[in-house]
Amino acid sequence: IAHDGSYMPEKATDLCSAGVVIYCRDSRQWLKISVSERSCDASNYRGELLGAVIALLILRAASVGLALPTPPVPLHCDNRGVISHGNCPLTSLPDKQRQADLVRLVKHLASSNRSGATWVWVEGHAVERKGWANCTLPERLNHQADKSAKDSLVSAISGGSIIGGDLPFEVVKISLSGIRVHGSPRLSLEKDWGFRTAQRLYDEKNIV
Repeated sequence: IAHDGSYMPEKATDLCSAGVVIYCRDSRQWLKISVSERSCDASNYRGELLGAVIALLILRAASVGLALPTPPVPLHCDNRGVISHGNCPLTSLPDKQRQADLVRLVKHLASSNRSGATWVWVEGHAVERKGWANCTLPERLNHQADKSAKDSLVSAISGGSIIGGDLPFEVVKISLSGIRVHGSPRLSLEKDWGFRTAQRLYDEKNIV
């Protein structure tokens, strides 16, 4: 399994995407999936995390009914931040954690899945640098995941399918003033309170 994310701020600052590729060595069959998400905190990192969530959701569905224990499944990713969080699912998050909502979900799915998952770093854009014939299977999968994510994002920018809102199996969901909180709940609360206070003072000052 390999997953990757994409973000094109020059074309759309509120959209990012993810691509996941699964290859079966025995049957030589491929499974490819990609999604694009609209978010006020869209970024390449969020796309990378979204790919991890999709891969874990597929593993969760595929492992239902399997006898334990099952061998850990390697997830190949070129983002070391995602790898660090995924391989340490029980560690707490720092207060200023970026994309905390998806990081929490990755940790929850990684720690609760019946089928274990282990993240392995793979060099990004290796195919562009070395050529397809000179790349390992994980590098080729990463290339396919990256292409899938980019294609999905281009489609979304052109009016294609976009997801948004809650994701499956989220344990904590936080919204302030109707807007989903992606980062630190405390910092978001302070920002929301400051905005509301400023708005109230402005309204009081301009009451005729």
